[in-house]
Amino acid sequence: MRTELWNQKTVRVHSGGFNINPNDFPRSVEYVKQGTPLSIDWSTRNAKPVKTVKLTAALGAGATEILVKKGHLFIVGNHIGNGTKASTITAIESEDDTTDKITIDAALGAQPIDTVLTESTEAGDNKALVTASVLNYADVKLEGQPSVSGIYAADEVRESRLPYPITAAIKESLTVRFLFIP
Repeated sequence: MRTELWNQKTVRVHSGGFNINPNDFPRSVEYVKQGTPLSIDWSTRNAKPVKTVKLTAALGAGATEILVKKGHLFIVGNHIGNGTKASTITAIESEDDTTDKITIDAALGAQPIDTVLTESTEAGDNKALVTASVLNYADVKLEGQPSVSGIYAADEVRESRLPYPITAAIKESLTVRFLFIP
């Protein structure tokens, strides 16, 4: 039995679906997980995952190798940032069963352990992070032309049960329509 991510009675889902491109995910990912933050392009009705990752070790000021919790959605070529600086991912290697090593083309500056980094729109200084519009309503298999449903409101969203870490900026972009609890 799956653990509830939010109070089901309070969920509000956008009508219709949003197309999602399987190429936005690592090849090893088979499903868009319930609760995945998504960015929506309303003109095309396309969705993209808002990719985040948690540091498993502190990051030195000049470091270009980042140790992160396994299970993230980043792929080589994505831009990863902290809100003030973003870099391009040049390699991702598995360190062990719980950790990946992400190599970036330029240092992000010192970051403490457990910092959550987010996908950025491009590399460089003061580049925008990708923002979430909705949370994915249910698990969706990434085959053919998959379509996701986006939740635009929910109460008692259990942040600790979401499939990926979220930042204060992601919560802000989802607006007050979501009530997050630990």
